[in-house]
Amino acid sequence: MKGHDHLANSPPEVGLRSIEDEHVRLVILLKDMRDMCGYYFESNHQCQDCNRERQASCQGLFPSYALDFLELVIEHFENEDALIDEIREIPEFELELKSHKKAHLQILRELEGLLQDMKTLNSQGQTVMALRVFHERADSLLNEHTQLFDAPLVRKLHEEHQRFDTPKGGSDA
Repeated sequence: MKGHDHLANSPPEVGLRSIEDEHVRLVILLKDMRDMCGYYFESNHQCQDCNRERQASCQGLFPSYALDFLELVIEHFENEDALIDEIREIPEFELELKSHKKAHLQILRELEGLLQDMKTLNSQGQTVMALRVFHERADSLLNEHTQLFDAPLVRKLHEEHQRFDTPKGGSDA
């Protein structure tokens, strides 16, 4: 995979830290996207309630944020897949790792389809609705993925690392 030289030949902990940093970046980007609209939390707010300049600004910013988010998700999943490929030699992880990679493809397909639907809403002047739907679904997808796949993988890798780093039978002296 392209652009993963920083993960190649690194201990799993380096790859895990990189992945965890990307999780943080994804959360921040989603928050920034949500905060783009000052009326995000007012469920009865419509874009027509804002002046034309604000509407134009939001209509331009939303696709940019959404595409940046999708690009970061793609990069993140490529990095996770590279890490998964490195640890595939641990046989008891094989089925889980295949499922993990398959989940990446499913999420990407859903996000790409969602983005197309949101572009339509945005072009119809319903940016705040597009923003709410995109944000809520993207946040939900990533939270579910983290709980179902990432957290258990990190736990198992830490356990595996401790198992091999723990001296057996005493000291070397």
